[in-house]
Amino acid sequence: MLAAMWCFLGNHPFNMYEQASGKKFIEALNPAYKAPTRKTIAGPLLTSVYTMTKSRTNDIIAAMDLINVITDESSNISGSRICNISVHSPYGSLHYISEDIRAKQMTAPAAAQWLRNHLLELPNGDLSHINSIITDTCALMFSMWVEMQRFIKFKHCLFILCDFHGIQLLVKDLLQIPLFQDTLHKAQTIVKAFRRSLLQYARLPEFQLHYGAKRYKSLILSVITRWGTQFRLIQSVLNSKDALKRYAHNFGDLVPKKRVNQASIDIL
Repeated sequence: MLAAMWCFLGNHPFNMYEQASGKKFIEALNPAYKAPTRKTIAGPLLTSVYTMTKSRTNDIIAAMDLINVITDESSNISGSRICNISVHSPYGSLHYISEDIRAKQMTAPAAAQWLRNHLLELPNGDLSHINSIITDTCALMFSMWVEMQRFIKFKHCLFILCDFHGIQLLVKDLLQIPLFQDTLHKAQTIVKAFRRSLLQYARLPEFQLHYGAKRYKSLILSVITRWGTQFRLIQSVLNSKDALKRYAHNFGDLVPKKRVNQASIDIL
């Protein structure tokens, strides 16, 4: 069970104990121990660990006086539509369920009914313990609140907006101010140009070390849904400012194929 937990929680391949290095490690610890195979980890051990974890989670939820529920819809790497429920606890957030809703149209009434059905299955079975329901700030969730309050057993619940989602939207609006938007666009143009050309990107460390850097500093791309990356984008460009300007001075006059694009050279 512990071997399987190491595999699952460490995001390792199921055949980790069948690899040559894994076998040597196990044999050095105890030659008599037979490590679980891929089929065992992906089969009976996976089922056992899930059952054990589910039981422990249910015990924690059943012992809680007040239950705060977080729900959201997302998609997985295959593009499937997944509805999620987590429960906030003194130990942190507990993942309760993720369900593939396939082609089901999640209108406000449908979303409210889906959430209600799953909350009825919580371990303690008493909806009076549901203290709050936390969602993002989209129009569907606001409408779902209204539908949830139509159920008598949910009239006492607090409906709360997700702070992180609200902050993300706030930062998104701030970054659309022309002054900030222009600066971000220039920085992103520079970083994209270098990240798309490994040869040009490899030339930066020499200049960074020349201007006093103790180690190589990466250029960070901004991702629109991760608002912390906008700050790191600007910071990474400023940290390599002298090196980037030196690059433009040394390579700016070369033909385009031997340097980054002209737009980046002009900005630098």
